[in-house]
Amino acid sequence: MYRVLRCLPLLVLLIAGAGFSEDDQAVTLDVWSIRATTKNRDVSPELKELAQALRKQFKFTGFKLEKKASDRRQIDEALSTDLIGGYKATLTPKKREKNSVQLRIDVKKADKNVLATTITGELNRFVPVGVGPLEDSDYLIVATRAR
Repeated sequence: MYRVLRCLPLLVLLIAGAGFSEDDQAVTLDVWSIRATTKNRDVSPELKELAQALRKQFKFTGFKLEKKASDRRQIDEALSTDLIGGYKATLTPKKREKNSVQLRIDVKKADKNVLATTITGELNRFVPVGVGPLEDSDYLIVATRAR
């Protein structure tokens, strides 16, 4: 009987933690501004794992990570950040499931809508999205991740 009573506080904690709380729905959003180019084959060290997928999806040869932003947000709580080349992004987590997050992405340049899309991505995995042209025929790609 003593063993059962001794384990009771642990059992209560396990049962209490089994449900979802409001904090369980929060996600950390990562937003990376990537300059894509055909002028070289250079790839930023942080992009090594993404490089093959980026080349296949976007037909560029070089990829430079130019800016990062990261912050924790609840469902339907927007994260706004400046990108490069005068672009600004707003990311809003819409729905979280066990292994994925639905994310609304809106990008503007000079107060003009450039991109408005909703993606569903695996937790902890970057999803690259083409945004628009930069100077010198380069191109802006935004890679987003929820973790």
